[in-house]
Amino acid sequence: MTFDWLRAEIEAIKSQRFHIFEPLDSADYVYQSDNKEVLLVGDYLDFLTNFGYAKMFTDHGDSPTVSVYRLKAYRRYVCKDGSVFVGFGFRSHQSVYFDEDLVLSGQQSPVYTVNTNTGKLIAPSFSDWLFESYRWAKSKYSPKHWAAVLNGPKPFSEAESKVADAAEKFKFKLIGFHKDGDALIQVENHSSLTLPYLTIGVKDKSDAVLVGAVWLDTSKIEPNQTAIIKRACYKNQIQQDEL
Repeated sequence: MTFDWLRAEIEAIKSQRFHIFEPLDSADYVYQSDNKEVLLVGDYLDFLTNFGYAKMFTDHGDSPTVSVYRLKAYRRYVCKDGSVFVGFGFRSHQSVYFDEDLVLSGQQSPVYTVNTNTGKLIAPSFSDWLFESYRWAKSKYSPKHWAAVLNGPKPFSEAESKVADAAEKFKFKLIGFHKDGDALIQVENHSSLTLPYLTIGVKDKSDAVLVGAVWLDTSKIEPNQTAIIKRACYKNQIQQDEL
């Protein structure tokens, strides 16, 4: 099978949330653009049906090094030469695309990067791109670091377990923005501890820009207290109505 190598990798890795896969709905297997609708085909569709929305190598605050997401028209990119591409994922800072004409004609597209003028072919197929991207990301780990990924973390000490349990009892929500563009986040401490900081995930609503994380200074939020924290959350990359 095309992705047996990935299944073997997933099974071997004991670290939690190192690779994250979120199931998709059947509607995500269809691409719609300019009043056209087509069922996706090929190994990209196989990947979506078997793995879903993928965030891999997420050992940096759940921010992935390799990601594969839904094919949506708002990710279209029109080059100066008239060619049109649609994004489906990234490797590090390199976004990748399919040729939209091939997708709309029911064919499997090679993988491209794009610039203002045109697209550049970088892989003959999605599965080739994914395999090479995975291999590249994995090569960034030293043997010692990769062994730690495979084996997973050591069991928490009693003190660390208490901190982890407390972190799960913190609740937070975005309530607005400061005049300088920083996010205003309401944080509720329903635990019995005061924690020095809390790391939270940050992304845009459409998953089109980025998936990242920020830390909040919670050192002054005692048990059963609520506070509003002002924090910059990628304000130069994500519009306020999309955060």
